[in-house]
Amino acid sequence: MTGPETPKRTAMIDLKSLEIELQQVRLARIDAQAAGSEVEELIWSVQHFEPGKQRMVFMVDVGEPEPFAGAN
Repeated sequence: MTGPETPKRTAMIDLKSLEIELQQVRLARIDAQAAGSEVEELIWSVQHFEPGKQRMVFMVDVGEPEPFAGAN
């Protein structure tokens, strides 16, 4: 309970941080939509693939290889 002897606390909102976070969320949404479009395009390509007329190559990027530590 707040009274004359207890000052009321006000919540401070950092508008700059909020703006930055909102912009990051917007960029993440755009990236997700682009990825979804790429997946839909790949699905369409696979569904409409005509063997003998086209070639389809699948490549998987697994990142950087881990260094190999040989047995000593």
